[in-house]
Amino acid sequence: MNIQSQSAFYRQHQMELLTDKDKRNGLIGTVFFHAILVFIFIYFKLNLTFPPPFPVVPEEMGMEVNFGNSETGWGEEEPSTGGSPEPENSTVAAAVPAASKPEKSAAKTQEEILTQQAEETARIEAQQKKIAEAKKAEEQRKIEAEKQRIEAEKKKKSDEISKMVGNAFGNGNSNSQGINKGPGNQGDPNGTPGSPNYGPGGGSGNIGFSLNGRKMVQRPVINENSQDQGKVVVKIIVDKTGKVTKATAGERGTTATSAYLFRISEEAALKTKFDANPNAVEEQVGSMTFTYKLE
Repeated sequence: MNIQSQSAFYRQHQMELLTDKDKRNGLIGTVFFHAILVFIFIYFKLNLTFPPPFPVVPEEMGMEVNFGNSETGWGEEEPSTGGSPEPENSTVAAAVPAASKPEKSAAKTQEEILTQQAEETARIEAQQKKIAEAKKAEEQRKIEAEKQRIEAEKKKKSDEISKMVGNAFGNGNSNSQGINKGPGNQGDPNGTPGSPNYGPGGGSGNIGFSLNGRKMVQRPVINENSQDQGKVVVKIIVDKTGKVTKATAGERGTTATSAYLFRISEEAALKTKFDANPNAVEEQVGSMTFTYKLE
């Protein structure tokens, strides 16, 4: 081996030694560094928590004392604090008003809620009262309208009755004349106009009648042989068919005093028949006059 080759071999061997030494030193340093870390962790008991962002104020220590301004006192109720001097340099006394502020605020809020509820209740009651008054006024209006309607119907019926009675009795116009009560032109068809005598004429058993708007269709036959004389006026009631339903002798204008003439006059009136009139009233009032004279 020449000198050049030996020199190269020597350098290569030296490099290998240096490399092994660096590796050994690095391994030793690494182990030592980790050992120090383990020692630190064990020493501080692995307390790796971070400090709080804000400083913690330690709680006040001490004994709670009842609020007051005197060393003596008696009773179970806490007296009012208004106008009393507050003790100086008292942490507890200063803490009591601060603690009572939320209670006062809560009481004020409760009072406001109760006030609002009372106002709402009053508003609802006022609204309900208005509705009740409106309903009452409407009911009263309906009652008044019904009363007016009933009064109008009564007046209408009264007018109709008055009209029918007026038609029955002639209303006192120029178409009615006579001395008997009732409508019509009293007298005899064969008599003389303007004569003061309203009898049906001479002769025994002569008959006249007064019945507004109706005609006699069946005259009664009277057979009278007594010596009594005079005039008998009979009030008659006639229905729609023309039948005489009631007869009463002795009406105004009667001159006879014989009860016999009264009786036969009523019987004759009940046998009389008038024409039917469906538009007539149920009971039309008229009269018949019977004149009895001695032959």
